[in-house]
Amino acid sequence: MYDDNKVKLVRKAITAIIGSICLIVGIAFGMWMGGSNMPRQQATTVEEVSKTAESKSLTAEKVKEFLLAYYTKKDVGENQERYKEFMTEQLYAQQVKLDESPVTQAYKGYVLNQVYDKATIYIDEENHSAVVEVTYTNIQTTKRNNPEAGVKMSEKATIKLSYIKDKGQYLVNQIEPILLKKTTNNEKNTQSKTPEVNTETTEQTTKVETTQQPTTATPETTEVGTVKVRGTL
Repeated sequence: MYDDNKVKLVRKAITAIIGSICLIVGIAFGMWMGGSNMPRQQATTVEEVSKTAESKSLTAEKVKEFLLAYYTKKDVGENQERYKEFMTEQLYAQQVKLDESPVTQAYKGYVLNQVYDKATIYIDEENHSAVVEVTYTNIQTTKRNNPEAGVKMSEKATIKLSYIKDKGQYLVNQIEPILLKKTTNNEKNTQSKTPEVNTETTEQTTKVETTQQPTTATPETTEVGTVKVRGTL
């Protein structure tokens, strides 16, 4: 009887010791896992905050996405469905009307395979606008729908994009061609480096000049570049 009791006590003692060891190991493992997950959680939080801040502001990347859809097209009006998502309904209707106008249609089949190349973008976050100096290439041909008979041209345009925020998304509400005023060396020492802009008049006419009627062009082959943000207006 004595021996049985002694065996039972020993078993209980061993069981208690094993249980304590398991408990200590479990607590230590839990603390280690919590510590290792903390940097990941912090990194995730920082990334989420960064994305939230970006969605609330107008960025060069958002502007570039619009430019890519707006200036890249095989022919007149071919890109309407692509730039639609970046515009307000009012501006989209105006742009479609412009694409279908007789003046613009006169270039259909003669200005082909236009491709966005690069742009320098100046963001004005306070006024939700951007001044853009964009470069794009196309093929201009004298034989309708025959790019092989044409010449590859490099075009440049300077425009102002005005945005509005609709349901958390920035949409282009107005496109205006602008002229950049050149300054002398003396003026550069006293004035801001940000270009001064003068908006041209006659909405429909100037839009045609920007999108469909290049006035100056020289044969040139350019490489695809990246957007550069040089400052804010």
